[in-house]
Amino acid sequence: MGPWEKVAWEIPLKYKGTPLILTHRKFGFEIISYLENETITKRGIEAVTNIHKATQYAEILIEPHIRSLVQTGHITLDNGYRNIRNRYIFLRENASREYSQANGIKKIFEPEQGIGLEENIKSYNRFIRTINAGHYYMIAMLDAYFSLLEHTLVLLLPFLKNIDPEQVNLEDFIGKNWKEKYKVILPIISDTGALQLLERLDKIKKRVRNPLSHGNLLKNGLSFYVHMENLGAIPVTLTKSNNKFKYSFDENMQMEFQEICDCFDNCDTFFETHPLTKYGIRYIKSELSIAFDTKSCVQYKTFMTNGDEFNKFIENMSREHDDAANMDW
Repeated sequence: MGPWEKVAWEIPLKYKGTPLILTHRKFGFEIISYLENETITKRGIEAVTNIHKATQYAEILIEPHIRSLVQTGHITLDNGYRNIRNRYIFLRENASREYSQANGIKKIFEPEQGIGLEENIKSYNRFIRTINAGHYYMIAMLDAYFSLLEHTLVLLLPFLKNIDPEQVNLEDFIGKNWKEKYKVILPIISDTGALQLLERLDKIKKRVRNPLSHGNLLKNGLSFYVHMENLGAIPVTLTKSNNKFKYSFDENMQMEFQEICDCFDNCDTFFETHPLTKYGIRYIKSELSIAFDTKSCVQYKTFMTNGDEFNKFIENMSREHDDAANMDW
């Protein structure tokens, strides 16, 4: 019969001789009847109860088909790019603000200022609290950005011309670590820029994020101090480690913050301008959901000819998405 305004779908049925309609409309799922009396109301409630009881059996029957569709890429993923990025930006801006305030406070208790001891102590305590707040925000910022990176790498798959997402086991791909995902998306063997960016991100991950995310402990024993007789505890790495990380919150982490932000900004620019990823990033930023079936992938790639054509495609998709969400047929 075709779509009806504000109605996604309807299933007419009879329950104990009473005609009912199961329907999904703009404001949710309903079971309705075009007649109204006490008997119909009771049967409607009874029908809902029995449908609910039957759901577990229906799920068992449909599960094999669902698994088959998942394995062949007939799926859509919600696009969480904007929410994750907003979290990252919020934490970054707060870290920057706290560091800036700490620098202002520090100038108060510097020796040449000649302030009294008590005031000096108060200023120093404020400085410690403020710079620690900056460190806390920075740590959370790191988690947010690497989460954003992993999310983006998954959503980019359908836009890669050299990859058929239906030939990729998406569940396995999502389970890979961020470096493995990165190497699938970008050809680091032939792309020097992609390799250099990976190395910079990996350095930050190993030197800063990993120890902070895993109990302030580095892998491969790099956090160990060995007991040397008549000497005491010395670092297992001696002087050779390139992965040293000072866990106490000091001003070194403030300098690290700017280096990290520069790397993340470079990463954003790289993905936004790289021939393999620029269209995918543009689509992801539109906040539209991403479909992984072959038909959708072909459609994406058909319009990846120039920026204007792709922008028109995004506009059309956004309008269709809004119409479908509002059931404006």
